[in-house]
Order: sequence, then structure tokens, then C-alpha cells
Amino acid sequence: MKGKNTCSECLKNSKKWFEENCVDGRYKKYTDTYKKHQHIGYEKRRKLKLYTRLLKVFYYILEGENKMKKFQIWESDFNQNSDRGGMLIPESEIYKVVDMYNQSCMVINGVSVDLADILTKTIKTFNEKINDVTIMEEFLTEQCVKFTSIDWLPDLPVHQELLYFDTYNQQFDDLSLCDYIDAYDWHDGSNHKIETAHDSITVTKIVTEDTKYLDLDEWDQRSNGFCTGGRQFYHETVYRVIELDDSKVDNMYMLCQWSQWQGDHETAKVLTQEELESHLKEIGYNVD
Repeated sequence: MKGKNTCSECLKNSKKWFEENCVDGRYKKYTDTYKKHQHIGYEKRRKLKLYTRLLKVFYYILEGENKMKKFQIWESDFNQNSDRGGMLIPESEIYKVVDMYNQSCMVINGVSVDLADILTKTIKTFNEKINDVTIMEEFLTEQCVKFTSIDWLPDLPVHQELLYFDTYNQQFDDLSLCDYIDAYDWHDGSNHKIETAHDSITVTKIVTEDTKYLDLDEWDQRSNGFCTGGRQFYHETVYRVIELDDSKVDNMYMLCQWSQWQGDHETAKVLTQEELESHLKEIGYNVD
């Protein structure tokens, strides 16, 4: 009975087995588990064999996805003549924000957004205009509304479900209902910066192979180090592009460029095979 129960658990927990063995990319050696469970009968043994085979297929599909990387290239419309293209950003590091520049708003923490309309109607009966945190606290206390804290909303708050108050229009609203833009954080070595994909930014979506197609760094005797094109502290790498703006492509490449200078961010541009070959000749790279 003990063996029978164990095999039932094997069948029930196949999803758990897959997550533990495959999801993180660490695939433990595949074995024909069904051979070890002769006592459960032919039909259950056949199912267990099918499950383990399916899990192996799922693993290879997942591994194929893990071998791809998703990026976005953000290029300013005012800088399209730049030889370095646009800022290269991993898609996983992009998040959504709400543009609140030049707006005076408070965030009401600990209060449900469902109360927005009711509080906006009630505020008309309040004896003074709310343009200060202290006054807001008095108003909410008078309405018996419990809150954890009240703060001024930053210029670029994260797009999420959150109750906020617009002091200009004197109304409450849900931040998740506002229009949002994509944002990206990075540190230039001295300061923390937030980049946004506003109207003057052209966004190109890229899916590449995980492994480098070509590393253009070569040993440079003058600088006594590896660099690209003999330029000290300057580097280039090429990746094969699988998808460009959600469409599959062939013979397209992404040229990534960066340096070790403080304040420099990695950039990239998409090249055809002919353009890549021309670039390699330009920098004196030995294709052979």
C-alpha cells in the first residue's frame, strides 16, 4: 500500500515535479521513473511514462525560451543621427509610471480606492479648501475614515491601484486609472536617473539569442587590454535578432556598444547583415 500511495502522489504532483526540476533551468537527469513502479499496474505505469515524457518536452520548450533575451532600444527623436543608436534596456527592468509633473497631489495610504467618488462628493460640504496634508487629515478624521499616512505624490509614481487627491480639482481618484508611460532606472556612477519613454522617444522591441553571436573585443597592445577597434575602454558585442517589433526576422543583428567611462550607458542599434559586414570592415575587425 505504501508504494501504491507514493505512485499516486507521483501522478498528482507532476506539475510540482516540473517546477522543482525544470522551471529554474536546472534540469536533473531524466530517468524512466515508470520502470521503478511495476506494482501499480500497466495503465498507471503507462500514464506515468507519458507524464515524464511530457515533462521532458516542456523542459526543452522552456530551455528554448530561456535562451532568448528581450530588450527595448529607446532612441530620442532629436538624436537619430547618433552612430551609437539608442539606450539598450532589458525589458524585464521596465516598469510603468504616471506623469504627475506640475501637479499637486496627495497620496492617501491605507484607504480603499472604492471610496474615491463618495469622498469627492463629501468634500463639497467641508468648510475649507484642502491644499495641505494637515487639512486632509482633519477632513478624513471628520468622515471617520481610517488611514495610515498621507504624503505628497512624487512626479513619477508607479502605476498602481492607489487613492490620491488632486488639490487643484479638489477630487479623489484611483492612480491606476491614469494614463501611464514606461520608465527605467539606472545609476550613472554619481546619480540615480529615471528615463521615460515619452512622446519624443522611439521604442524598438528586440528579441535576441541569449548567447553572443560575436564579441568584437580584441587585444590591443597600446592600451594593454581588450577593446573594440583599438579604442581604449570601448567595447562592442553582436547578437542575432530573432524578433523585431514582434515580427520574426532573418539576417538581422543587434550591435551593442558601451564603454567603461562613468556616466556612459550601453546603447544598441539594429543592423542588416550587409550593414554589419560594413561595420566590421570599418573598425578593422578580422572576420576570419
